[in-house]
Amino acid sequence: MKLPFDLYTIREILASRQTLRASLRDLKLATNGCETGVYIDETINWLCRAQDQVKGGGVSYGYDLRSGWLPPYPETTGYIIPTFLNYARRCEADGRAARANLMRERARRMADWLTTVQMESGAVQGGTLGTNPQPTIFNTGQVLQGWCHAYRESHDDALLDSLRRAAQWLTEVQDEDGCWRRFMSPLTLQTPATYNVRSASALLEAGELLADERVKRAAIRNFDWALTQQRANGWFDNKCLTDNTKPLTHTIGYTLEGFLDAAMMLQEERYLNAVLLTSEHLLNHVEADGFLRGRFDADWKPQVSWNCLTGACQIAYVWIRLSKLTGKREYVEAAQKLLGFVKRTQVCLTATDDPICGGIKGSHPVWGGYDPFRYPNWAAKFYVDALLALDLTS
Repeated sequence: MKLPFDLYTIREILASRQTLRASLRDLKLATNGCETGVYIDETINWLCRAQDQVKGGGVSYGYDLRSGWLPPYPETTGYIIPTFLNYARRCEADGRAARANLMRERARRMADWLTTVQMESGAVQGGTLGTNPQPTIFNTGQVLQGWCHAYRESHDDALLDSLRRAAQWLTEVQDEDGCWRRFMSPLTLQTPATYNVRSASALLEAGELLADERVKRAAIRNFDWALTQQRANGWFDNKCLTDNTKPLTHTIGYTLEGFLDAAMMLQEERYLNAVLLTSEHLLNHVEADGFLRGRFDADWKPQVSWNCLTGACQIAYVWIRLSKLTGKREYVEAAQKLLGFVKRTQVCLTATDDPICGGIKGSHPVWGGYDPFRYPNWAAKFYVDALLALDLTS
């Protein structure tokens, strides 16, 4: 008889009281009935606690049920900045000026901290602080996005200098065809990465801020290179961290986000069509309860039994935006299903002494193949992004 878990997974489930409790909890999900605002507020509170766990203003990678809070992560700290600033605007609209100011102050601390870890070249390292620093395309792009948003808030010349240096580095190390083949993350496959369009969208934003046509052209070259990676069925080659034959919904989400940003900023139909083509196939895989498998192959066949919650949130966010652009309700309805499932995985919304309170797991169940037994900060970030966007459409 085949065991439902391999021996390694069984050992990890039994590693501690926390891992066992989380695993047992995932055998039966609760039915959550809170208002959307409660989920948003509590997830933001968790992200604030993640920031408070480390010195300097960065945000902890997240919480590991086996080892506790992890070191700060420059890449994701960068793209948490716009999430906090968007949340601050929501708080202002709700009459919560003090909370809005607090969120802006936290976002500014993130932006300032990131200037202290920027490499001399202008790049940002891959991985968490404390690992061997290596300049990395994707991580630089995500921090660049944060600096662009922070600069719009403060008009601080120090931030402008950091974003200019990052944009120049990304432009200089790009190949002529628009692909970035050097400076891949040491933690991922050393192949071209289609999901780097999410760095290209930040580069385009920086080019607009800097009024630098060379930077903008570099971003567009990458979008156009990435289009060459799309097949007739909407599938993109070279878009995974670990296995390009069956990529994560997380990196599918990054790819769709980058192209949708490009479509909106440039008003280019070819980029929008790329998102629509992929989404057409993914829509068919959202189950009635909102469950979405975490990996797919090139024929859009699910390859795993678990849900990559981060990817589900990213795809929901893309579809909410698509619904606004196209007027098609099917996208926002599918997004509501995806987020409804993620809400059911979020636990302990009121137990603020619990380090997972308000956080989002890497996978469901917690032992799934994407960041198992961890609550990564970017899962929470993308969840908030999607919920904020959904709240604006309702």
